[in-house]
Amino acid sequence: MFPPRQRLPDAVFAAIRSATPLPALIGRSVTLKKAGRPWIGLCPFHDDTAPSFAVYEAGYHCFACRAHGDAFDWLRHTQGASFPEAANTLAIEAGLERPFPKLGRVALPVAPPPPVVRVLEKTNDDVDRSAEAFAIWDASVSPVGTLAERYLASRGLELPEGDAIRFNPHCTRGLNILPAMIALMVDPITSEPRGIHRTFLRHDGSGKADGTARMMLGRAGVIKLHDADERLERNPISLVHIRLR
Repeated sequence: MFPPRQRLPDAVFAAIRSATPLPALIGRSVTLKKAGRPWIGLCPFHDDTAPSFAVYEAGYHCFACRAHGDAFDWLRHTQGASFPEAANTLAIEAGLERPFPKLGRVALPVAPPPPVVRVLEKTNDDVDRSAEAFAIWDASVSPVGTLAERYLASRGLELPEGDAIRFNPHCTRGLNILPAMIALMVDPITSEPRGIHRTFLRHDGSGKADGTARMMLGRAGVIKLHDADERLERNPISLVHIRLR
């Protein structure tokens, strides 16, 4: 397949993208709910049981399977469209001139009735904050050599194996920005991501931050640490409390 910019001028490409409301386009086939800035829903690219698919005005991203793209990618991946067909389809939908007049377009799903938009309330255990939780997780880094490792060392603990723990140096808590150790919470049976657990740290990593130091975001789950003994594996909720308190 040819690179799109070699066959479509940048100005035309940008005009089509800006004229295409991506949540409305994807919402024709995926049920989406407004959750702050993004719209979220079940990812159509994998067997999703907890909403991990975030749709913004200019792009989409799944925080579980990492599928991402823009309106052109959406039609190519879901409708089997070539790039010219995707460009023609989006242009026609937006009332613009077809950029590839000798080529066709693809049929889109029938648009559902306009939904009543309701901004969902934000609570620590609400599914509708899953996208926000996964965005924080995605922006976090390996804890090796960070304040998270120093914090665990101050408690006589080593970093667990795997990718259950990360570090975010700029995590929001109310009006404050604090470093935080981020733990991924997953479904105990399927291991599908459900939310995160944040332990806010002092700026030197010597302990937990003053005030509310532990906060969950997204849906409840367990934190699977690979160095747990058999007793804790049988009781993953205890594992969370023992390791992160």
